[in-house]
Amino acid sequence: MTKNSRTLNTYSEYMTVDYKEANKMHYRVKGHLIPDEWEDSDIVKMYDGYFKRMWGNNEGGHCDDAFESAWKEKEEKEDHKRFVRGYD
Repeated sequence: MTKNSRTLNTYSEYMTVDYKEANKMHYRVKGHLIPDEWEDSDIVKMYDGYFKRMWGNNEGGHCDDAFESAWKEKEEKEDHKRFVRGYD
């Protein structure tokens, strides 16, 4: 299993949020993806806190292209690791 496909059904206590969406929220606030070392419980706390912080902030979409680029790069690294190791 890769870090990009964690086991939680949601990364929020209040709504359905996948791992990519949690990373997008973190990227909007911090400018980088969630560190691989973070536990799922830390991601849930981060997402819910940042959601409150970003509520009503109309400037969050300015970094969507940069996020998609960073996310694609992370996925490619994970795919490469699986290919080199020879398993999922």
